[in-house]
Amino acid sequence: MDAKQILQQLQVLFIALAATPLFLMGAAYFGGFTFADEAGTEHLQSTLMYIVLAFTLGSLAISHLFVPRLIAGIRSDKSLEVKLKEYMGFYIMRMAALEGASILAAVAYMLTLDMMFVWIFVAVWGFFMFARPTKFGAINDLHLVDREVMELG
Repeated sequence: MDAKQILQQLQVLFIALAATPLFLMGAAYFGGFTFADEAGTEHLQSTLMYIVLAFTLGSLAISHLFVPRLIAGIRSDKSLEVKLKEYMGFYIMRMAALEGASILAAVAYMLTLDMMFVWIFVAVWGFFMFARPTKFGAINDLHLVDREVMELG
């Protein structure tokens, strides 16, 4: 598999991972697909708020602090394909953390109908969109040399 194909696979995976939480929240918010029950939602709502906020902060820390350090640790003496495969693995970790937080916020909204979970979802999904994999992002993150940039296309 060449470098262009690896980057294209990562972009397709990004679209699939971005669509899942968006579809879930859309079904809940616009389609009325919820499980909310008026009885006992206050305790559930406060518990879910702590869980969702903790998970969201953790996923943001993973995606913006931990994963970039892992990407920076990819050795420059490896071939471009090996670098991109490692980059893809770390990037999937980043996307999975953000997707998990957005899905958790969507499910919390489905259970409580609290609009705060919608706003948390929008914020996390916004971070997810800014983390979109691009050729220029890979070039910058991996500090590729001119020969590798030309090979990447």
